[in-house]
Amino acid sequence: MPGLCPDALEAAFPDLPFTWLGTSAGDAFVLMLRKEDFERV
Repeated sequence: MPGLCPDALEAAFPDLPFTWLGTSAGDAFVLMLRKEDFERV
């Protein structure tokens, strides 16, 4: 979903434990999820 802000993404998928990784562009551009995280959704 291009252009989706982190708050909207987290609200749309509240059961996923998003980990936002810091980059030189800011803290809300790259996220990490584990395979196991999807198994409980």
